[in-house]
Amino acid sequence: MLPILAKLGIDSNWIIKNKLIEVGGDGSDYVDIPLYGSIAAGTPIEMMEVENTHPVPTKVHEMHPDSFLLKVEGNSMNRILPNGCYALIDPCSDVKKDGEPYAVCVNGYDATIKRVKKLANGFQLVPDSTDPTYPVQTYNYNEPGTETITVIGRVVYYVLPFDWSF
Repeated sequence: MLPILAKLGIDSNWIIKNKLIEVGGDGSDYVDIPLYGSIAAGTPIEMMEVENTHPVPTKVHEMHPDSFLLKVEGNSMNRILPNGCYALIDPCSDVKKDGEPYAVCVNGYDATIKRVKKLANGFQLVPDSTDPTYPVQTYNYNEPGTETITVIGRVVYYVLPFDWSF
């Protein structure tokens, strides 16, 4: 991109220093989104409540105005969601597209993020990890004692906390 700027006679240092970018309607590049707590990317855990906010790009928020953030804890989704990141969740109650990542609640109180596949009478929760020991979990409601899966929302984006590191 920089050679193109030079051909147009634009100094790339000026653009960086003067922040020549399109901004949101209120003049802000970012908007604070509620951070509600932690969610597992591994074995489902009880979702912990945290009342905080974290910025996401204004353009992303405009596409998902009801969204909220959950902190990802674990590595079962580390190909697409690093441990410690904040997953942006667009609330919904149903799986609209198989194989997409969703935040789901298992048995009413334990929550996790997985790629979700709808079954004829249940769900499959599929990890997306570099660690092959995370198993696919199948919840078949035809089998007695199967835990109930409730969809919290679809994962649409993620951001890293300011103190995140490798």
